[in-house]
Amino acid sequence: MTSQTAFAKINLLQPAPTQPLGYYDYFGKLLSPQEASQLVVNKGLNPNNPISYQRVGAVKITKELIAQGEDIFFNRKIGDTFCLRGVFGFGLGIVTILPELKTAIVKLQGQPTTIYKLFLRRI
Repeated sequence: MTSQTAFAKINLLQPAPTQPLGYYDYFGKLLSPQEASQLVVNKGLNPNNPISYQRVGAVKITKELIAQGEDIFFNRKIGDTFCLRGVFGFGLGIVTILPELKTAIVKLQGQPTTIYKLFLRRI
């Protein structure tokens, strides 16, 4: 079976899979409450303490967690509009070198250069 054949059989309009409430997500693996409890016990922690599940990395699937995820996915913008911070390292990095950049531009008086040295001060 080729990758094109496999892709053609995927129904792109199928509903998103649902997560069963009360189960646990353990790094992408779905665990029943009993499996999650056994995992906690195997790590030497108390299965009656909800913090024990967090300590091993198991996240309990709740209505609130699903609603929060849907809100983030549908309503929040991720990153900046042009992705400049991620791609070019703008943001805090540009703020750090801005004084030196301004000084260089002023000293060049608008003329181009092929030699640019930037001396960063340690913060």
